[in-house]
Amino acid sequence: MLVIALVTRLIPPSRPAVPPGPRTVLARLSAMPFAPLAPPLRAAPASSVDWRLLAAAAQAKDMSDAAPTAGNLQAFGVTALQAASLDTAVQALEDAAIADSESAAIQSDLAAAYLARSTTKGHAIDAPRAIDAAARAKRLNPRLAAAAFNYALALECLAIRHEATRAWDDYLRDFGADAGWAEEARRRRAALMVAAPLLPPARSADADARLRTWAQAALRDPDGAAVPDFAADGTFHAAIGTEVGDSHGATRRALAEVVRDLLAAEAALLTPSYTAVNRLAHSVLARPLGDESPLRLWALRLRLSAGFNTGTTMDERRAVEALAESARRLGFTALEGDARHRLGAFDYVAGRYARAHEHYAAALTLREALGNVRTAAASRVALADALRMLGREPEAWEHYRANLMAGGLGDPALENARLTSPASWALGAERPAVAVVFAREAAHFALSIRQPGMLTYARVLQARALHRAGDPSAATSMLDSAREAFASLDDQAIRNRHLAEIVQTEAELLATTAPAAAVPVIADAEARLSTNVGQSLLALAVLEARVHRSLGDVERARAALRKGVTLVETQQASIGQDEFLPSFIDASWDVFSEFVDLEASTGHDAQALGWLDRGFDVRRRWSRDLTASPLADASRLGPLVTYLARPGALWIWVVRDGQITSRRVAVPREALVGRAARLTHVLALDAAPEALSDAATALARDVWWPVAGLLRRGGEPPGRVALVLDPVLQRVPFALLPWEAGDDTRVVDMTATVLCASIFACRGADGPLHPGARVAALHAGQGGQGLAALPTAREEAERVGRRYDGAQVETATEAVLIRALTSSDVVHFSGHAVADERYPRRSTLLLATDAGDGVRVPLDRVLGHGVRAELVVLSACRTSRAEARRGEGGIGIAGEFLRAGVRHVLGTQWDVKDDVAAVAMDLMHEALATGATPWDAVRHAQQIIRRDPARPPRDWAGYVAYTSVQGVEQSPNPKAPLPPRLELR
Repeated sequence: MLVIALVTRLIPPSRPAVPPGPRTVLARLSAMPFAPLAPPLRAAPASSVDWRLLAAAAQAKDMSDAAPTAGNLQAFGVTALQAASLDTAVQALEDAAIADSESAAIQSDLAAAYLARSTTKGHAIDAPRAIDAAARAKRLNPRLAAAAFNYALALECLAIRHEATRAWDDYLRDFGADAGWAEEARRRRAALMVAAPLLPPARSADADARLRTWAQAALRDPDGAAVPDFAADGTFHAAIGTEVGDSHGATRRALAEVVRDLLAAEAALLTPSYTAVNRLAHSVLARPLGDESPLRLWALRLRLSAGFNTGTTMDERRAVEALAESARRLGFTALEGDARHRLGAFDYVAGRYARAHEHYAAALTLREALGNVRTAAASRVALADALRMLGREPEAWEHYRANLMAGGLGDPALENARLTSPASWALGAERPAVAVVFAREAAHFALSIRQPGMLTYARVLQARALHRAGDPSAATSMLDSAREAFASLDDQAIRNRHLAEIVQTEAELLATTAPAAAVPVIADAEARLSTNVGQSLLALAVLEARVHRSLGDVERARAALRKGVTLVETQQASIGQDEFLPSFIDASWDVFSEFVDLEASTGHDAQALGWLDRGFDVRRRWSRDLTASPLADASRLGPLVTYLARPGALWIWVVRDGQITSRRVAVPREALVGRAARLTHVLALDAAPEALSDAATALARDVWWPVAGLLRRGGEPPGRVALVLDPVLQRVPFALLPWEAGDDTRVVDMTATVLCASIFACRGADGPLHPGARVAALHAGQGGQGLAALPTAREEAERVGRRYDGAQVETATEAVLIRALTSSDVVHFSGHAVADERYPRRSTLLLATDAGDGVRVPLDRVLGHGVRAELVVLSACRTSRAEARRGEGGIGIAGEFLRAGVRHVLGTQWDVKDDVAAVAMDLMHEALATGATPWDAVRHAQQIIRRDPARPPRDWAGYVAYTSVQGVEQSPNPKAPLPPRLELR
C-alpha cells in the first residue's frame, strides 16, 4: 500500500519490507507490516519522532490534499498516527472511511486511531468507537488479521474481560499460532485469565462488621455485650453507638434486633431481593424510634431505595428530601450521599436530566470524600446515564470508562450496571455491535453469580442489539433465552419490570417478522410501561404505526402516531425547556418524522409539512406563542424548499405561493451524511478542485437537481429561495452547488438563498432594513485566552461604520455589546466566536475587557438582557455550526440570536480568514446600506469574491443568511403546548 511505500522508501528497513525499530501504536495497522511494540510516542519528547517518519507524514498529507482519494487519506492517517498526531490521524481516517465505506482496512486502521486517542483526556468515547469500527472491518473482511487483533484489543482496553478472552481465542484460531502478533495475543489472553483485583472495602465495612458482632452478642446478653467504640468511624456510626450505648435491658435487645434487621436488609439490597428489603425496613419503621434516630433514618433509606426500584415509592420525593436535610444537619455524610443519589434517580425517571445530573454529581462528591468506592461507583454510573440523556456522551464515557477500568466492585448490582448502562448507550447511539459485546459480557457475569434477574435483562439487551444489527433469528433465540431466565425469578416486583422489557422487545422483533401478531403485543407493552418511560412509549407509537402501515391500515397508523403526539405535548407542557433535552426530543422527532413520511407517502403534502414543522419546533420552540399560519405566508417572498432525510430516502418539498410539490429521492440517510461530509472535507483542500467539483455534483444530484426545475417561473429563476434543512444538510454550502446537471452555473449565480430554522420561521421574513436604522459596529480583535489577535477586526468595524450615517464604532466589551443589542437595529461583531456545537447556548464570544484583555463571555450572558436588534452580523468563525441531532431546527450560535428575537443573522459555516472576512463583510454592508435584503447582501459579496481566481470556494461559499419570525422568545407561557402552526389544507 502507499503508506508502506512511503515509509520503507524514507526509512531504510532492517529486514525486507519491515521498518526499523518498534511500532509506536498499540493496535495493529493494516497498512503497515509487523513490528514489535514500543512505548507510545506521546509519552516521549517530540524530538524522539524519527524525522523520516515525519517526512513520510508530510508527503502523505501533500498527496491527500492534492488527490483526496481513500487510499491517500488512509496513508496520511496512518503516518500521522505513527507520528503521534492523534487528532489528525482520526480525522484523516474518518475522511478515508467516508470516501470508501466498504474498505475493511480503512475501518481497521480507524479503530487503531480511535484506540490510541481513547487514552487521552476527553476522548474516552473513542474506545467504543474503536470496537464499532473494528467489528465493521471484521464483517467486511473476516480474513483481515489486523481487524481481528484490534477488535480484541478494543474489548480488552475497556476491561470487557470475557469477551476479550474469546476474541483473542478467535484471533489465534483463525490466524494461527505463528501469526504476526500471536505471541502478544497469547500474553494478553493470559493476563485476562488473572482475576481482577477486588476494590478495597469501604471504611464503613469494618464498622458494620463490628456492629453485626455486637448485635449478635446483645441478642443473647443485652447488658453484657460491650458497645464498640465508633468514634473513628464517622458521625453516623458514632450516633448509632451513642443510641445503643444509652439503652439497657429489653430496650437494648430491641435495638439489637433493629440492627440485625437493617444489616440483613442491606445484604438483601445487594442480591437484590426488594421484597425482603421492604419487609425488614417496614418492621424497623414500625418500632418506637425517634424521628432523628440514625436507625430510623437508615431504615427509611432502605425502604425508599427498594421502593424506588420496584416503582412503589415514586411519589415520595419529599420523604427523600427530608432525609437528605436531616442527614446534612446531623452530619451523616454517607446517608446524605445516599439521599442525594436517590433524588437524582427521582429526577432521572421524570426526565429532569439536568437536575438529576446535579444530584448525582453531589452524591459522587460526598461518597468519594468518604472513600466509599462502591457507592461512588454507583453514583458515577448514574451520573454517566444522566449525561448520556443530556446528549453529553463524551463526558458520560469518561465516567463509564472509569467504572469499567476499576477493579472488581464486589457488588453484583454495580458490576451489572457498569456493563448494561454502556450497552443501553450503544443501542441509543445506533452501535449495535458495541451493545452486543457489553450485553454478552453482562450475561456472562449474571450466569457466573446465578442471578436470573440480571441475566434476563442482559439477554433482552442482547436480543435488541442483535435485531438492530440485522440478525432476527439470533435475536429471537436470545429473547427465548431471556424468557428462560425470567422463569426462574421469584421477586414479583422484579418480574413485573423485566416482563415489560421482554414484551417490548418481542414487539420489536414481531414488527419485522410477523406484523399482524405484533399489534396485541405492542398494546401489552404499552400497558406495562409507566408514563415515566416516555422514550419507550414514543418508540412503541412509532413501531405500532409502522406495523399498521405494513398491513395497509393507514388510519390506525395515524391513530398510533397521534398517541405519541399527545405524549409529546403533555411532556412539553409539564417541564421546562432545559429538562426536555435531548433524549425525549430525539424520540419525539421520530414520531413527527414518521407522521411526515406517512402523510407524504399517501399524497397529503400539506399535512406532512405541518407535522414536519411541529417536529422542528419541539426542540427549539421557535414559535410556541404564535398563531397558525398558512403556507402562503411562508413562501410569500419566494419559493421555500424543505428536506427530511429518512433511513431509506430523502423527501423534498417545494412550496410556492402556498402550493406544494414533493419529490422522493431514493438516497439513504447514511449515504447523504457521507456525501455532505465528503463535500465539507474537500472544501478545505485548495489543491483538489476536481474532487470538490465531484463532491458538489454528487450532493446536488440528490438535494438540488430534483427540484431545480420547479423553482423557475416562466424560465426565470427566483430572486430568493428559503431553505429549511434536515440536520444532516446544515453544513452544506448550497450557494456552491451546481444549479443543473451538465452546467457549470452555481446556485449563487441564479438566486439568493436564506436559511430558516423552521417553515413557520419564514413567515414575516421581510425585505430590507428600515431607513435610518441605528447601527453599531463592534470589534474585539485583541485576542486572548488561547485565541490569536485579529489585526483587521478594528479596521473592518470602522469600514462598516462608514457605510452608515451616525453608526457607532466601539470596542466590543460585554457591556457595550449588551447595550448595542438592546438599543441598535443593526449590530456588527468582528472578533472570535468559540462554538459549542452540541450546546450552542453554551458557546462564547471573546470580548474585550476594560483593561484591553480578552475574556470569553457565554451567550447566555450576552442575550439575557433582551434584544432589540433586527439584524446581527457575526464576522467570526463557525457561527452557524451545530451538531446534526434529530429534529434540530437551530443553527448554532446564529440560531441562538434568532431565538433571542433577532430577525436576521448573517453567519459563517466554517473558519474564515481574517483578511477575506473583512472584504466580505464590507461588501455585505455595501449592499445592506443601499437597501438590499440580508440574503441579497450575502449573495452580492459571494459573487464579487468569486470573480477573483485566486480565491478558492471556501473563501466565499460559507457565508449564510438566516431569518426567523421576530420575537420568538417572547412567550407569555413558555410551558404551553405547541399550537398547530401551519394551516393543513
